[in-house]
Amino acid sequence: PGKPAIVPCSCCHACSAGVSELHAKLSKPLSGPSEVANFRQSFQSVCPDYLPALHSRCADLTRTDELIAMLLFLKLNNDEIALTLGISRSGVNKARSRMRKRLGLVETGVVLEEFLQGLV
Repeated sequence: PGKPAIVPCSCCHACSAGVSELHAKLSKPLSGPSEVANFRQSFQSVCPDYLPALHSRCADLTRTDELIAMLLFLKLNNDEIALTLGISRSGVNKARSRMRKRLGLVETGVVLEEFLQGLV
């Protein structure tokens, strides 16, 4: 099955204009540093307030945390993230677990996706 349609975030009106570009960038794996950099740049141009909001909650997030957060924010599931990043589903689960710990969500019962969606 194909990837789900990426829905515009609620952070800004420009988002809907950039959704198709983000979708195109995710239609194939982000296989190298240049593809990841291009995706990051496109994401930040579409939703410029997202990463600053994320870092205001936890300053020590890694670049991998940021990337996984962006993909979760765009409502990709673990299998889609694994395919997009060229890593195993287990690798995605480990990255999510580390991010939950860094964000202090482990003891709170807050769902990671809900937290990430609610940032902006």
